[in-house]
Amino acid sequence: MTVPAPRRNNRSIADLLEGLSQTLPAGAIHLRQLLDALGDRSMASALLLLTIPQVLPIPLFVSNLLALPILAVAVQIMLGRQSLWLPNWLLDKPVARERLEQICEKVVPTLRRVERLIRPRYANIWARDGGRLLGLACIAIALVSVAPLPFTGWVPGWALLLIALGLLQHDGLVVFVGLAIGTVAVAIFIAVVVGLVSVGDWVT
Repeated sequence: MTVPAPRRNNRSIADLLEGLSQTLPAGAIHLRQLLDALGDRSMASALLLLTIPQVLPIPLFVSNLLALPILAVAVQIMLGRQSLWLPNWLLDKPVARERLEQICEKVVPTLRRVERLIRPRYANIWARDGGRLLGLACIAIALVSVAPLPFTGWVPGWALLLIALGLLQHDGLVVFVGLAIGTVAVAIFIAVVVGLVSVGDWVT
């Protein structure tokens, strides 16, 4: 995986998300347009946009379905793809402008707080084989989001969001923090699975 190139402007991710509704054409908004608005079509941009709903309070099975495209992006990171591929039906799926504004309103304040701590450092660690290992870790974290189990949704969501932010802002340390949170998410998932199996054995 290659580190994303610098964006075409100096605006932060939070600024870009906050102004999306005003910068995009009237009518329904599509993922293809959102990727263009962030300034590139990198894996990190797609990971960021697809992960944002995971950190919001949405129904369990809805969040699991929304995590499937994240898994597809994670696989492409692991494979070292240089360009993003997503099916046209997903890239062209309409999103209501009002819904987008609600999502941005909820997530932008937290992103601003996180971005105060972000600066370029250790960016090259994810070049070549490091990027493939990162992709493998993202697959494991995304699989937790896909699994329809309680108490496992928002933790992997924040992990992947931090990983995407770190990649976009060339901050390897933030990527490491995201991986650490992802490790916690995987551990919680394993604990929930073991607990459910133990309860099932006890009942039978």
